[in-house]
Amino acid sequence: MRVRRNLMAFFLLTCALTGCASMVSKNISSGLEYFIGRPIDSAVQVRGYPDGKREILGHTLYIWSSNHSATLAVPTMSTTTGVAGSIPVYGTTTSVMPIYGSFYCTITLAVDAKDTIVNWQWTGNLGGCEQYAKILKGLKRQIPATVARSANKKNS
Repeated sequence: MRVRRNLMAFFLLTCALTGCASMVSKNISSGLEYFIGRPIDSAVQVRGYPDGKREILGHTLYIWSSNHSATLAVPTMSTTTGVAGSIPVYGTTTSVMPIYGSFYCTITLAVDAKDTIVNWQWTGNLGGCEQYAKILKGLKRQIPATVARSANKKNS
């Protein structure tokens, strides 16, 4: 059981490092698309305050970012055979192989002069972006009606 769980963790780590994250990509992209035309406050209500802010080409960019690394100890098993006297002997050897991973995600929202979101961009891998994908999945149910109404008032 423990070996199976560690192998699953190894698979997920490998998946995260190689970018097999189509569902995460879909959830983030559709969630970020939902913000277009809404005030930056709606994104802050869903995700929290951004990690940074930049001014570029007349747009303000708000940036949410995460970056961490982890080491996963993955057990490997090998079968050993031999002879003790004239009796065949079989044994299993278990060793641990460390797997290192780096997980990152950056989401950038661009706003115009009225603080209305006009564009978005994201980059990262499964291990880094999964937390954002979970937050952005089913976004229409998560944004309070008062924020959506204030978006319409600002744009009027």
